[in-house]
Amino acid sequence: MTHQTPIESQFVKNLSDNLNAELVLGTVTNLREGIRWLGYSYLHHQLKKNPLAYALGWDDVQRDPELVTHRGKVRL
Repeated sequence: MTHQTPIESQFVKNLSDNLNAELVLGTVTNLREGIRWLGYSYLHHQLKKNPLAYALGWDDVQRDPELVTHRGKVRL
């Protein structure tokens, strides 16, 4: 019981659908707003907490604590 697997975000699997919904609603209208929108997600929280699970290194988090550069590189 004490060695439970941490809960990780599954948001990446449906990221394109969620982003398309935000585009249709008009809450995201450009790349900068999309990057900001990702910053409010549980995925962003988990990226900072456990970057190795998302193919990032601790040095990436040190260089860019808010992972703005990485959020701009997310491929759909």
